[in-house]
Amino acid sequence: MRAFSIPALLIIMAAVPVKSASAQDMDAPSQAVLDTVQRFFDALESKDGDALRSVLTTQGITHALRIRGDSVVVVARPHDAAVASITGSDASLMERMFDPVVHVDDHLAVVWTPYDFHVNGTFSHCGTDIFSLIRVRDAWKIASITYTVEQDDCPERPPLENSP
Repeated sequence: MRAFSIPALLIIMAAVPVKSASAQDMDAPSQAVLDTVQRFFDALESKDGDALRSVLTTQGITHALRIRGDSVVVVARPHDAAVASITGSDASLMERMFDPVVHVDDHLAVVWTPYDFHVNGTFSHCGTDIFSLIRVRDAWKIASITYTVEQDDCPERPPLENSP
């Protein structure tokens, strides 16, 4: 048997692609959770207040961590204020998630996902979203959203579909 050095083994392991869980790989509960988050993004883009409220708990909260260099500013607001801000915006908004990780435990779920955000078709920022969901009467609702807002070191993402 041939022995491998630790550095050689690490190089080989790094070269082997790791498959992330995609939508078609998810079980039904995980897919239902992810569908709820996608409905939130769709409602954000269409500025549909009723659709937003349909996926959010009434007493939920959103925390934004705005990161600028070594500085982090935390802004918290209830879901109803977030809905008012989204539906009252004159700008077109689009948020896309990439490689989401979903964990479900009966009536509780979490989605962790990198994202990018576009305003009027132009890249604005990137970050990480964490959605905490609860199952209420057989429907998933977003209880809290915590996300980072970063403008530096954002990974390159696919262009928007309607881009030239």
